[in-house]
Amino acid sequence: MLKTQISLDEIYVPIDDCMKVRLGLVKPEDIDELTRRHFDQAPVVDKRGQVLGTITVVELKRLLESNEPLSADNHAIDKHRLSVQPSLGDLLKALTKRQATIITSLSGEAVGLLTISDLNNPSFRAFLYPWLIRLEIGLSKMIARKYPEQWDWIRYLPEHSQVSIVGYWKLTERRNVEANALHACTVTDLIRVLAADNELRRTLGYAGEKEAAVSLGQLPVLRNGVMHPVKPLILAPTDVKKLAERVTCVENLLNRINSLPPG
Repeated sequence: MLKTQISLDEIYVPIDDCMKVRLGLVKPEDIDELTRRHFDQAPVVDKRGQVLGTITVVELKRLLESNEPLSADNHAIDKHRLSVQPSLGDLLKALTKRQATIITSLSGEAVGLLTISDLNNPSFRAFLYPWLIRLEIGLSKMIARKYPEQWDWIRYLPEHSQVSIVGYWKLTERRNVEANALHACTVTDLIRVLAADNELRRTLGYAGEKEAAVSLGQLPVLRNGVMHPVKPLILAPTDVKKLAERVTCVENLLNRINSLPPG
């Protein structure tokens, strides 16, 4: 069963650790501090300390320049909230539409702030990694079932890939290590075979080779991003949408693979 619910406990910033702004006249020093710390948004709290939502630094600057108070009915306050245990789809959908959201406990209490930068947290990558492992295993098994004779699928690959794969395969044989040619494939190699084979491609839901190559071509990008714990997954707000599209592609492929009869 594909795990789609993610815990954000190790990802969000606790509300007590956040710099918050209060209702009323905007303080220049608050904007200066937010800017100094490279924050684009901040939680808004009322006089009782209750979290109302998030506000952008851009809106705070506008209020300051026009000498307007920050009021609870300000339409720029984003009141969106996300459970601390959302589905992966809901998480990415929320951060595709906004750069930050309030995180709530299972009882509904505001407990933290989550921004698009927090998707670079190693715990988020750790959640995605098993999806990619299962996908590569599933794609490899599809090829192995269709082609008991390994030379029959190797022909779909460019010569340099054939040399690398066959060299690994034959070298391991000489060392008396049990292996096959699929063990030497990169995810890009698997994609090339699946896109070129009419039956396998259609099984994955793609009518044409070009459509399959473009869609499946997202997978190496996602895999490389998840596999490099230091390199950020998210560098700009538009990266969240791209990540959501790639994750959706992986989920759809896994669902198709899991629906295949065993064998």
